[in-house]
Amino acid sequence: MMIQYIIRYIYLLTIFIVGMNPLYAQKPAKINSNTFGEITARHIGPATMSGRISALDALVSDPDILYVGSASGGLWKTINGGIKFKAIFD
Repeated sequence: MMIQYIIRYIYLLTIFIVGMNPLYAQKPAKINSNTFGEITARHIGPATMSGRISALDALVSDPDILYVGSASGGLWKTINGGIKFKAIFD
């Protein structure tokens, strides 16, 4: 009878230790300016198709008003944070 309690105790202890192992598997990464080195932003995407955004600007006084300039020459405006756009010219 006593041996069953010992086996059960060892079994539960093993499950607890194995279950806690993933919590200590990795240390949190410290991200700072040296993490990515000299990586700079660049334009990516299709070079011969329209639809690319060239410029984006917002008003400081009202960030829901955005102006978006496309690579094909159009200028678009939104007054609701980008839900609907209206062409100023295209």
